[in-house]
Amino acid sequence: MRAQPAINTLEHVKPDSVSKHSEFKLNKCEQHQTITMKAAVAVSILFALAIGCLMANPGNAISCGDVDVSLGSCIPYLKGQQPEPADQCCSGVRRLKDMAVTTADKQSACECVKAAAARLQNLKDECVCALPGQCGAPLPFPLSRSFDCSK
Repeated sequence: MRAQPAINTLEHVKPDSVSKHSEFKLNKCEQHQTITMKAAVAVSILFALAIGCLMANPGNAISCGDVDVSLGSCIPYLKGQQPEPADQCCSGVRRLKDMAVTTADKQSACECVKAAAARLQNLKDECVCALPGQCGAPLPFPLSRSFDCSK
């Protein structure tokens, strides 16, 4: 006689083995969900830390080199050698305005403008003060040698 193939029905499986088998599958499912949740929490924490770091220290803080490059083409106007600022100068003023987003950026840019003004000879105060308005790009701080940038 030939052996009959086993029929996979619950009638042929002992109740104890069904229970253990179901628990095993449930535990595997729970393990997968737990791992997935832990991964999601870890990713969320890393994302929050990255955003926090960017907000606290943007890493792209304005340097005096940035300010010098942005406003370098404005020197002839600022010295009274041109009746109005050149287009390249106004582009630099707008770029500086766009870079100065955070309080730290604004303070840094302000200090750099003051340092540049101290280095340059023969600047016309009326041209310095009028520059942002002439370019249609008001800065978040006045262009002045005496302004307190910490405020």
